[in-house]
Amino acid sequence: MEPKSQLQFRTVKLKWGALGIPANDLKCIAPTRTLEYLGYIFNTLRWTLDIPKARILKYLTNARAVRVHAYSRKRIKNRVLQSLVGQFRSLQVVYPYIIPFLRGWESITSRNTSNARVEITPRMLTDLELIEVAINDARYNAMPMRWIVYPRDAADFTIVTDAATTIGVGGYLHVNGGRWYKRMWADTSRWSTHEHKPDIVFM
Repeated sequence: MEPKSQLQFRTVKLKWGALGIPANDLKCIAPTRTLEYLGYIFNTLRWTLDIPKARILKYLTNARAVRVHAYSRKRIKNRVLQSLVGQFRSLQVVYPYIIPFLRGWESITSRNTSNARVEITPRMLTDLELIEVAINDARYNAMPMRWIVYPRDAADFTIVTDAATTIGVGGYLHVNGGRWYKRMWADTSRWSTHEHKPDIVFM
């Protein structure tokens, strides 16, 4: 049986046709539970905001191209870096943990005009590699809508910072009876190849 919403949509289009009201079929989307709009997938089956995999792949490909250019030790137009920063910033709603690694890039790109040629520093290069690692290692490419629409529940927590940049990070959540948590960088194989490990800002 045709869903009621689909039947209503089709009926409205027929009425428009009978009344001589033009409709662009390419811009008419029937009621759906998943909709890609402005580069995001609004999924009301799972109630998540997703990032299309093709979009993520495109941004990671652009990042690799910038890294290859950086290895040549040649300066690069600032507009290319500004574009890359903007691309990754657009992913922050689903990947908020990449934000700390973008701050150095934003500091450099904001101080120069679009046509200026800038040098990619070793630390900028490392930050870019970490962004790629973080996105590639992410278990999900979606964020629950309730986390976006409604503020997350606040809770007191303790962070143990000892050797956080070499071993991992951990602490204690003072909520629901309390529990310990930890994240060992060695648990994620790709981190081990980088000199700079995430710090507590990553949490």
